[in-house]
Amino acid sequence: MSSYPRSADPKSGYLPSSAGSLKRNPAFNAYLLVLPCILLSFLTLVIFWLPPQIPGKMILGMNIFVAFSFLLKILANSTPSASTSVPYLGT
Repeated sequence: MSSYPRSADPKSGYLPSSAGSLKRNPAFNAYLLVLPCILLSFLTLVIFWLPPQIPGKMILGMNIFVAFSFLLKILANSTPSASTSVPYLGT
């Protein structure tokens, strides 16, 4: 609790405040980060199980490459940036 008086009058210079907490959603990491990477890695292993004579092997490989690129683009846009500047201390 703060020692400032709580007043809703904007002329007094004090605004009412409230405290809250923010929590991370672990389902975000599971569904958006981990699960697609595991599924695409499994599909990459499927390429090595296919015989080399199958023409669909090259198509599957290209589709997985595009899927990894698309996933990387989505992850780069959805994850927040750490900071806008590089700190001088520790460099």
